[in-house]
Amino acid sequence: MNELLWIGSYLNDDMASRIRGLGYGNLAAFLSQKRILEGIENVSGKIFDTIGALSAEGYPKGKEIYCRRRTFSHADGATDTLVGFLNIRYLNKIFMGASLAREVRRQLKPQKAESFDVFIYEMRSACLKAAKAVKEMCPSARIHLIVPDLPQFMDLNANRTKRALKALDWNCIRRNMRYVDDYILYAAPMAEYLGLKDGSWMVMEGSINQDIADRECSSPESRQDGKHIVMYSGSIKRGFGIQQLLDAMRLLDDSYELRFTGGGDYADVVRSYAEHDKRIKYYGILPTTADLIKLQMQADMLVNMRSPDEPASRYCFPSKLFEYMVSGTPVISCRLGGIPDEYFNYLVEIPELTAASIAETIRKVAGMPIPERRKSGEESRDFILTRKNKNVQARRIIDFVER
Repeated sequence: MNELLWIGSYLNDDMASRIRGLGYGNLAAFLSQKRILEGIENVSGKIFDTIGALSAEGYPKGKEIYCRRRTFSHADGATDTLVGFLNIRYLNKIFMGASLAREVRRQLKPQKAESFDVFIYEMRSACLKAAKAVKEMCPSARIHLIVPDLPQFMDLNANRTKRALKALDWNCIRRNMRYVDDYILYAAPMAEYLGLKDGSWMVMEGSINQDIADRECSSPESRQDGKHIVMYSGSIKRGFGIQQLLDAMRLLDDSYELRFTGGGDYADVVRSYAEHDKRIKYYGILPTTADLIKLQMQADMLVNMRSPDEPASRYCFPSKLFEYMVSGTPVISCRLGGIPDEYFNYLVEIPELTAASIAETIRKVAGMPIPERRKSGEESRDFILTRKNKNVQARRIIDFVER
């Protein structure tokens, strides 16, 4: 057993491509875990073993009634396991948690090494059941919980049955939090919501892979068509301010074009607008990150839409900001509670979430001289690549857990 253990839903590139199309998890979570894990390995010189469970829609809505066990190795000497479990709707979390705990007990032998560290990604009840199993097997193990989102503020449109199950799930999570030694939070307000003690948590809102960014964003697109291209990428959901962005187009002239990529419960509305307004274009979900970044680099500005009044906006960091800012394209955004203030040295703030305010901010960026706009994008990109790359963020994590 290696000195580092990762519990979550980690996949290397090969395994991610093998399970693509089966409906497991989401790309953002896979990329986030990969960057953090690789950063810690690079900085510490140690290798993780990983134990994971892939989230999927429960059968019969999901494709598989049984998520089978899979093994792979992301590095020499690493053992990576995805547990198998019965994937029946509403019961899959119970089976998943039991499988994770069973795998922990199978792989871990009682050990008292002070250097044994366990990183758990996501506040999932199944993963926290595994934390309990770790402590039972190895009481001296130190457990560090990485919290990208709070479960209470995910899937806010769930039906009554699902809300009741989420409440039971949250009770399970709260009970097993006592096995966690410290927390790595994606947004500072999470600490107050969770009632964490001072000194038991740090903020680390994600990271970027600098090598990939340098390769995919090294040649900015050049256009001379006179258009001002505005682009939104990510979840197209009701309540995210998508309607206000669409309404802003009514206040802009024909020199503006609005592009959307992504999916969600409001995508059909965007598609309808695109059918009736040639200035609005909907590209759906793009097949690769490279395709997305290429399209973003053609834009004059990128828009981060999220309502500051939405409860969840205070407790999450929008991961799309990393890909936005690394593209070298100016980014406009409302000020959200989950975004650290330092980012707004490099973002153009939308004063309020109204069509008029959004339109005025778009005009402001479009009116910048091209050299000024380019400089703004370059400063934003430099901030992300030098201060938020995976090795820098990993060093902060290691310094925190070894304090």
